[in-house]
Amino acid sequence: MKKGQKIKYKDKYYFIKAVIRQGKEKFVLIQNFDKTHSVVNVEDIEQ
Repeated sequence: MKKGQKIKYKDKYYFIKAVIRQGKEKFVLIQNFDKTHSVVNVEDIEQ
């Protein structure tokens, strides 16, 4: 996963703004279409 990549999450597409790594955990900061941001675990996206 890279910054700027388009991903599908819960039947919608989002752009990744940042990739956050904390130990073995990985999170991504995604931009919603109403210009708000959400932090999502990478494991939730890949399933």
